[in-house]
Amino acid sequence: MLPLWLGKVGYIITRPGVYALIRFTRRSYVVIRVKDEIIVIKDWLDMHKIWRLPGGGVKRSETPKIGAKRELKEEVGINIDVNGLKLIKKGVHPSLKYRFWVYELKLDKKPSISINRYELADARWISIKNIANQPKVYEITQYLYKTKAYQ
Repeated sequence: MLPLWLGKVGYIITRPGVYALIRFTRRSYVVIRVKDEIIVIKDWLDMHKIWRLPGGGVKRSETPKIGAKRELKEEVGINIDVNGLKLIKKGVHPSLKYRFWVYELKLDKKPSISINRYELADARWISIKNIANQPKVYEITQYLYKTKAYQ
């Protein structure tokens, strides 16, 4: 396996190219919710500053739900049944122009998180009230307002 620091350096060097590549792609995100908590992640691209939802690019051969399932497994080690995913929001990111889907999966108990350190800097359960007051990305904001979960 490669050393962890190599992943960090690679992300920093390739960051401008990564943002250029995601323009006009398809991306899926998953809100895993247990009561008033959701799983959020921080990736290396934002240098640990912004909370995101687990998810990412959808391959050409995948549906958005299947892409969401794969990304969730890759990033936080959680395997889900796509039939439990409820579409909350779909749209086009206002500045990066990629198409996105945000799904919600409500569970009765918290699954354990297994962080893929080559992709993520951090992942954790966080209260929806707490995330509402922190720097976050567009997809989380859309989820919070669409579901009125922040109130």
